[in-house]
Formats: sequence, structure tokens, C-alpha cells
Amino acid sequence: MGSTFDHNWRQSGWVDLLQGEGCEVLPFLLPGHGGSPALSGPTDSAQRRLLMAVDALKGPVDVVGFSAGAVATLAAVIERPHLFRRAVLLGIGDAMLDRRTVGVTFLADALDEPAENPPASTLVRLIRQMVRVAGNDLSEVAAYARAMPPPPTWLQIANIDVPMLVGVGDRDEVGPADRLASTLPCGRLVTLRGVDHFTTTSSFASQDAVLRFLADVTPGAEPAASGTLTC
Repeated sequence: MGSTFDHNWRQSGWVDLLQGEGCEVLPFLLPGHGGSPALSGPTDSAQRRLLMAVDALKGPVDVVGFSAGAVATLAAVIERPHLFRRAVLLGIGDAMLDRRTVGVTFLADALDEPAENPPASTLVRLIRQMVRVAGNDLSEVAAYARAMPPPPTWLQIANIDVPMLVGVGDRDEVGPADRLASTLPCGRLVTLRGVDHFTTTSSFASQDAVLRFLADVTPGAEPAASGTLTC
């Protein structure tokens, strides 16, 4: 949350790497990020927008999501699994999935604080900094954080039959993700050594694990129709 497609994926080399493997890369922006319109109301969500984008591609795709994008990806796969061939969830942890309320209020409040009142949490301070560096608007990112729906339940997660890779750094404050990976019927876990939340997408280990996962096509499986979405 707080970053952009260019900051997370293009600048760290993902676009070139995926295209080098023959993938068409299709960017997806979270609401209120990178020029994407803010949420328009209670029926609007990142999950809904992602499903609309994938549905327009007329076939199963691979999808890679990071942090809040990973949560939206997980929810989208649960709602319409036939649209996805494989999914990668990076920078996501078990604790992120225990929230049962609308919005991440503590984060939204911290993002709305004046600059002269720095938050106590190191993670939140870094998110604020990332929002500025990426050129996003703090108030729009805060609005998105405040409106985020609860993540999928563990029961829903246990019924996903789409192959999924879960990747989290061993220094990431959102980790661990052991329960998530073990609950997913077709889940794999990769622990990224020496990686924190904000170096996940720039980590060579992360890139290598994802490329290997996307290239590992099960015999008889339907190929991705239109490339790889990153969010």
C-alpha cells in the first residue's frame, strides 16, 4: 500500500524479467494509487476492479500481488477462481488476514496526521515515506486504507484450488505466513532471507522464486491467456 506499479515492479526489473520469459505484463493499480481513481463508494473495491480487468482478458491469467495488492488478489481469486491460472502473494502475513473490520483504521489515521506528528510505528513511518517517494497523495491512500473490506476468511482460503505461491521476508513485520501457505490447498511458501517488507519486490530471491513458480506449468494445465497482472 502506498506505492505504484512503476515503483514496485518496473524500477525493480520485474517488467523486463517477465517479458524476457515471454509474458505480457499488464499493470493494475490500487484505487487512489498512481493516478488510479479513488474508491467511489461502498460497492467499489480493488477486488472488484481487478476482476473487471481480468474478465476483459477472456481467459485465465497469472497474477502477482504485493502487500495490499496481495490481499486484493486473494479475494479476487476466491470470488472467481476460473479467471486465474496461478497467483503469487508477496509481502502478506497471517496477521493481515485476521482483521474482520472494514478498513485499517490505525494506518489511515496515521497517514492523515500532519507531517510534524510522525507516527510511532516504524512500519507506518516507512509507508508514509513510500507514499511521498512514489508521488501518491497521502489523503487518497488514507481513504483507501480506511475503506478496505475485511480480507477473506480462513474457511474461504481453505477452499481455493488455484496454485498459489506465498512469499514473505524473514525480516518483514507482516510475517510469518505459515498458516496461510498451509491452509491453501495448492499453496507453497518461500521465506525470503534477509528481506523486509519494503525490499520484497527488489529482492533477487523473490524474483527468482516467482519466475520459477510461473514457469512450472503442470502437465495438462491450461496456459495463461493474456499474460501476468501485477498489483
